[in-house]
Amino acid sequence: KHLEKLKSVCKELGYSEAVTERNVGYTYQEANIIDKAEVHYRKAFELAPQDLWSIYSLANLLINN
Repeated sequence: KHLEKLKSVCKELGYSEAVTERNVGYTYQEANIIDKAEVHYRKAFELAPQDLWSIYSLANLLINN
């Protein structure tokens, strides 16, 4: 329910799909659901492989977990 609201707000604000995926990944990471965070960070990276935040988010998660 809350993730759907997050996705809706991201869409309203005009965020790219990569940014939305990264935000969902961050939400899972903060909830300590690392496997789902990784899925969303990888999706963000696939959508925007040159985006430094996508690279950083995925790398940081993998290094720390």
